[in-house]
Amino acid sequence: MANFNCVPSREEEYETQLYGFSCNDLLGKVEEDVQTHIRKSSNQMMKSMLKLSPNTDKQEVERAINAWVNECCLTVKNPMEKLKEQLAGFFSLPQHILAPKDKRQRESYSQKDEENLRETINEQKSRIRQAKFLQSLFENELTRISQEEQNVQLLEKVLGEVKFLEGVNADVEQFAKSSRKIHQAVLGLEVKEASLKLSDRPGCAESEETLEEAIYEAYKD
Repeated sequence: MANFNCVPSREEEYETQLYGFSCNDLLGKVEEDVQTHIRKSSNQMMKSMLKLSPNTDKQEVERAINAWVNECCLTVKNPMEKLKEQLAGFFSLPQHILAPKDKRQRESYSQKDEENLRETINEQKSRIRQAKFLQSLFENELTRISQEEQNVQLLEKVLGEVKFLEGVNADVEQFAKSSRKIHQAVLGLEVKEASLKLSDRPGCAESEETLEEAIYEAYKD
């Protein structure tokens, strides 16, 4: 049986345009008619045999009929192949014959045009591959730049914290200097106060300057 669901070839399309049907269509119809005739004949033979011999086993009759059908199929196989060859020769169309739409296309596009078009397509494919490669490089570069920006932001944050700590250290040093000055001033006052107290004692043999130095040494730590 011919397959009517397959995509028709160029020959089948041209045969259909010229004759109204293709070689495969005609061959399929002939095969279908032959099989239908064999099937009807086998059914009629079975009915006739059972009618003439009612006592005959029906299964035996069916086996005999099936064997006859198989023989018939083998018998018509070679004639069908020959018929196929004859039909193919009868329906055969030369390659230079073109349908109107195909002829217009062949006249519009020469072999050189097809080669140029194929070359242009290959160039466009190459450009597309290059563009995809450049796009990949660009995306990788964007990712790297984004990571660098994050690193810069982190570094700026660290530098800001360092500057803040430097400012705190400067304030601490200034506070320490001020504290030392205040401590020295307070110490000086205490020395003078102690000097005055000692100078008031009778019989003090040390001079006032020597006494102040001694008191200062005692209080400075």
